Amino acid sequence: MVQHNTKLTPAQVKQMFEKIVTDTVEMSPDEIDLHTSFANGLGLDSLDEVELLMKLEQEFQIQISDEETHALYGATIYEILEACVKYLVAAQRLTKQDADTLLRGGSVFNKKNTATTAVPKMPQQHTATNTKPQPQMVTIPKSLLDEYTATLKRANALAEQIKQYTK
Repeated sequence: MVQHNTKLTPAQVKQMFEKIVTDTVEMSPDEIDLHTSFANGLGLDSLDEVELLMKLEQEFQIQISDEETHALYGATIYEILEACVKYLVAAQRLTKQDADTLLRGGSVFNKKNTATTAVPKMPQQHTATNTKPQPQMVTIPKSLLDEYTATLKRANALAEQIKQYTK
């Protein structure tokens, strides 16, 4: 555990966060995708999530609000990282610039599970020059696509069962 007033670097936050998550889920960093949810992607229950949040609070010396704790149930690993970083910035233990580096460009966990398929991102509002914005492309993590596909399959199977019972 680091001292309460100590400033942290993105590398330190990355290392601490990865260690706590990998210890909790009992997986190596290479097996974990940031966009995986604890419940659906890793098969953990809400008690495991509470345990993880308590370990993160203790290690980072932060206090996550009860409202945010409830909001994080079923969250992805990235969303939990975002919450920790937000509290570290508020406690002035991580600079805003370092937080942006960690969340936007820092490599927490392995990026190998990123799908190569790009999808259009909603364009920002166009300017007063009346030019149309060009659509941007974003990359969707493979784990999210897999979760979405599995959810669609379950929904279709349920719809078929309902059709059978209503005949």
